[in-house]
Order: sequence, then structure tokens, then C-alpha cells
Amino acid sequence: MTNKPFDRPITVDDPDVGRIEIASVREAMDYLSAVDWPFEDLLEKAIHTAEAALEGTCSTSDARDAFLKAARAANVVIFD
Repeated sequence: MTNKPFDRPITVDDPDVGRIEIASVREAMDYLSAVDWPFEDLLEKAIHTAEAALEGTCSTSDARDAFLKAARAANVVIFD
């Protein structure tokens, strides 16, 4: 699986890891697996969609959207 860049990065501000820029599907996967998420269903969807994007069965845009939805629900997005 190769990394796939987002068309625009997403900046998150997480109390545990600080402010970081998520610029690719791989970075989103790393962040999703490293942080406790309040909404398990959105986390699972974001991970599944990111895995599918890395495998080439869905778009990078879909993975970005799923990550963004989960991050907004967790209230960590500051800029997208």
C-alpha cells in the first residue's frame, strides 16, 4: 500500500498530541490509530475508508471526508 496525499491538508488540534497537519491517507491512519475517539462508529468508518483508499478501492477524497467527519465529531478540527 502506498501513501496517497490529500488535495488539501486538515489541521487538527488535539489536547494529547497538539496541533498537527494531516496531509495524506497514511497520516490520517496513523492519527486515527494513535488517539482515543469518542465516536467508535465514525472511527471505524474512517479507518475502513482510509484502508480502502490505500488499497485503491475508494478515492482519497472519500478517505479525507471520512476522516474529517470523525475529527469534527471529536471536536479536534481547526482548519480543513
